[in-house]
Amino acid sequence: MEGGAAAAYDYAKNPDLVREYWRDRLRSNGSFENVYTLGMRGIHDSGIVGVEGWRHSAPS
Repeated sequence: MEGGAAAAYDYAKNPDLVREYWRDRLRSNGSFENVYTLGMRGIHDSGIVGVEGWRHSAPS
């Protein structure tokens, strides 16, 4: 796959795979106390790819 394994987890191109990843994580860790942070980014992160704006980022 072009771009390596990380490219497969581009939500704009492969939303089913990204959702399944999180479903699996929740199933495997569901018996533990967990905190999941979303949208936390570090200094070396790039911008979000494949989203044309907030109206396109969430399902209608």
